[in-house]
Amino acid sequence: MRTFEFYAEKAIARYGLTGYNNLARELGINKASVSYLRSGKNIPSDDTMIKLAELAGMPKEEALIDLNLWRSKDKPEVQKIWQRLSKMIGCFAATLLFSNNLLIFYSYLKLIYNLYYE
Repeated sequence: MRTFEFYAEKAIARYGLTGYNNLARELGINKASVSYLRSGKNIPSDDTMIKLAELAGMPKEEALIDLNLWRSKDKPEVQKIWQRLSKMIGCFAATLLFSNNLLIFYSYLKLIYNLYYE
């Protein structure tokens, strides 16, 4: 699981921002909010997390999974589900990278469905 700090640092580096104040401006939030997010006292909204992922050049889907992992930190059973989804998406992304074949894509989805829902 990646941290808010991880995404923030990637965004700052990618866009050559001069610090967290400029990141706050890009995210459309105030400096104090960024400070609370960095310290872990607050968790970003879905919209803020999507903007941050875009700025960081990271997949939005993975960012939202990380966000839900942060939200579920006090709920171990829920966190396990989000961790499994994270692994599933990672395998899915690797499959897509190595193949443009829709048949493989369909087979992979069917396999996941059979493993977890039947």
